[in-house]
Amino acid sequence: MWQSIKRTKMKLLMPRNTFVAKVMFDELPVGDRLNFFDPTESPLCRCCNVHVETQTHLYQCPNNQCKSQRLRCWIKCCKVILAGHNVRDFLHLPPRPQPWQRSQDHRAVHAFMQKAIVAQHRIGWDKFLAGFLSPAWEALKMVTKQQKKSTNQRKNEEEQRLIENSK
Repeated sequence: MWQSIKRTKMKLLMPRNTFVAKVMFDELPVGDRLNFFDPTESPLCRCCNVHVETQTHLYQCPNNQCKSQRLRCWIKCCKVILAGHNVRDFLHLPPRPQPWQRSQDHRAVHAFMQKAIVAQHRIGWDKFLAGFLSPAWEALKMVTKQQKKSTNQRKNEEEQRLIENSK
């Protein structure tokens, strides 16, 4: 994991690299931190004015403007990161042995994936990164295993048919 982080950070310009390091080590200049160094600075969140602004609160502020801004930023970051890249290339993964979703068999997996994403969104993605996963991910894992089993079984049956037809 650290090698991936190192490779990714090496591609960033210094200001972005500094920002990423501050995020990783919980050192962003949020209200709570600023108030610690300057008591005249308010520790409250500037969006909701209810909660103390911590780095965690930045990812969870219930204010609708904050939520939509986070979503816009997330989309923009994903577009920047993946601009001109395939995710597999970006992560230095080997090519797939077969094309993605050749058949319609993966609809159930896709549906469970959507449910898992929605469930995790309710809990919070910061919790996901901290290891607190929605139970929907386990359901997705089970459906994926079943799907893989049935796909392998179908492949074996096709191979048997080809062998019998070639005789």
